Amino acid sequence: MAQPSTRQELITYCKRQLGAPVLEINVADEQIDDLVDDAIQYFHERHFDGVIQTFLHYKITEDDINRGKGPGTSGVTGITTTTVSHTVGETTSFSFTENGNYLQIPPAVIGVNKIFRFDGSNTVTNNMFSVKYQLFLNDIYGLGSTEILSYAMTKRYLEDLDFALNTEKRIRFNQRQDRLYLDIDWGSVKKDEYLILDCYRTIDPSDYSRVYNDSFLKRYLTALIKRQWGQNLIKFQGVKLPGGTELNGRQIYDDGMRDLEIRMYGVEVHYMPRKYMTEKTLMREVVESKFDDAYPIEAYVESFDGYGDNPTLLSKFGIQQTNEITLIISKERFENYISPLMKNESNVKLSTRPKEGDLIYFPLGDRLFEIKYVEHERPFYQLQKNYVYELRCELFRIEDEVIDTGVDEIDDTLEGIEGADGDIIFQGVGLQKFTLVGTATSATAVTTVVDGAVRFIDITNRGSGYLARPRVAISSAPAGGVTGIASAFMLGNIVVCTGSAQPNSNQLVVQSAPLVNPGSGYTVAPKVQFFTNNTDGKGTGAAGTSVITNHGAIGIVTVTGGGSGYTTAPTITFTGLSTVSAAATAIVSAAGTISAIYITNAGAGYTEPPTISVAVPGSSSSGNFSFNETITGGTSGATAKVRKWNAETVELDVYDVDGIFLRGETITGSSSSATSIIRVIDDGPGETGYEDNDGFETEADEILDFSEANPFGTP
Repeated sequence: MAQPSTRQELITYCKRQLGAPVLEINVADEQIDDLVDDAIQYFHERHFDGVIQTFLHYKITEDDINRGKGPGTSGVTGITTTTVSHTVGETTSFSFTENGNYLQIPPAVIGVNKIFRFDGSNTVTNNMFSVKYQLFLNDIYGLGSTEILSYAMTKRYLEDLDFALNTEKRIRFNQRQDRLYLDIDWGSVKKDEYLILDCYRTIDPSDYSRVYNDSFLKRYLTALIKRQWGQNLIKFQGVKLPGGTELNGRQIYDDGMRDLEIRMYGVEVHYMPRKYMTEKTLMREVVESKFDDAYPIEAYVESFDGYGDNPTLLSKFGIQQTNEITLIISKERFENYISPLMKNESNVKLSTRPKEGDLIYFPLGDRLFEIKYVEHERPFYQLQKNYVYELRCELFRIEDEVIDTGVDEIDDTLEGIEGADGDIIFQGVGLQKFTLVGTATSATAVTTVVDGAVRFIDITNRGSGYLARPRVAISSAPAGGVTGIASAFMLGNIVVCTGSAQPNSNQLVVQSAPLVNPGSGYTVAPKVQFFTNNTDGKGTGAAGTSVITNHGAIGIVTVTGGGSGYTTAPTITFTGLSTVSAAATAIVSAAGTISAIYITNAGAGYTEPPTISVAVPGSSSSGNFSFNETITGGTSGATAKVRKWNAETVELDVYDVDGIFLRGETITGSSSSATSIIRVIDDGPGETGYEDNDGFETEADEILDFSEANPFGTP
């Protein structure tokens, strides 16, 4: 019963909306039947869901041809003669004839767009020897080399020629007569040819029961019954019933009339209540809010000052947009439909009526307006009853609001909303900026072969207490040789197994000492020492020993091309004849390139420089992320909403972050299916507006003691 599927269920539903069975609806069944017919008729004639475009075919008969021929033609039937007389000095008779050149159309058809003839006689358009057919045949396959403009102009010319030479499109249709007049040469029409009618036909509720559940039809019929109820009770105005109850038919009638006006001539908008999420303020100067609900409601456009020409206003705050619109909504409709849905929301303030600061989505123009003033007293002073709310709205300029209603046509609008700073921007809570992997390319490097190089450094003691990377010192090479150079790799938050105490969270130990330059000319293994770089001398105990190779080690590895798109250190492979293969590790810069390659094992037995292969990056970006879609981390499972995407800089701003995204993981867009790898994560992409509030509040507390009831009075 909540979703009516029959005529009677629709009537019962509308009565319940008016208070039945608790209240007696003083409208006769005969009156309601009339109102249902009126509502369905209006639904068919005015609502886009009340009709359907369809194609009907009709076979022409000999009788149709005879009726269509003009007067004076032999064998013509269906000519109607009308004679009138008038006295102008003498009585004169006037005779008129009307041709029967029409087809009787089914009553369900309410409009005819055009007709098509399937007769094979149209030398311009229909047969294989026609100009249009040959144009298609010769040019359609060559559009890659043919200018589309020339093709379009030629096609337009043929359509104009077709209109001028062919009369089947010259039609007249009147719904009340159910007649389709065809002003054509019926002598050229042949029996048993077909006419195809492009027309609109009403949807019969008896065949398609879902019509009875149409939201417009239900509301419209309810308003009709309400108006009739009020009209029936007007004659009892002022009559008091037992107990002192007075029937107020005028009020019911006016309520119904206003509802009808709004539903008949209004526009369906969406009311979006503002939800206050965070109030990190001293005196409510900064309030973070969210719009995640949108309720459809009918609104009458009272005025639209400046709506069309984008006027501006020069004020002390700069140039401001002044697009304004005034809307009228039904008070009863808001209180009965929207208020009950908002009253249980803890972060919605004043749910009983529209309030300033809430938003209205206006579909004509695809715009958002902010309610600046709600007038609830101006109309109907004389009746001591307010039937409507007047909403004075201005074009919305987004600042710190989060808008995620789930209605695509509303959420997609935000992509073009102007922010308070003039930029096209969308702000919200939980902001992060991701720098993603763009077009990825592999890095390249080369090396040489040397003798007597340091093959690797073995860490014998990780040390403890380091606050910075220590300096690695290698003993000088013999005369004519090259001294090796190494760099310490550090590690934090580990359990030291060499006897040293476990470091604190901010202290480091030596993990390894890869070689920047393995040196050359060594005959014995050089000594290795670690010197702290801290001025306070913190960090001690690290030690290591070196191992050399006397023949065919790799020399310095030089990066010839840094590549792009790297998020983690790639695998380094050395290809060449050797007794001990070399190994190295790559250093990835913040820009996603390979900045250096450090040697972890110089190898041995090389007779010529090996080929160095750097593994390709994980993947490149694919596709473009869509505004306000959800992205998901492939490894972490974290989610966020897309705030802004710059394909050129591969920077992605997100908001409403749920979880912790990981550097190097692949993210995927929910609607665009775009994918990319996170290279850099920035947790503070912009100012939120709240950073200084706590400081202001602390300083204010030093001046005024707000713990007192009256900090400005006498203690």
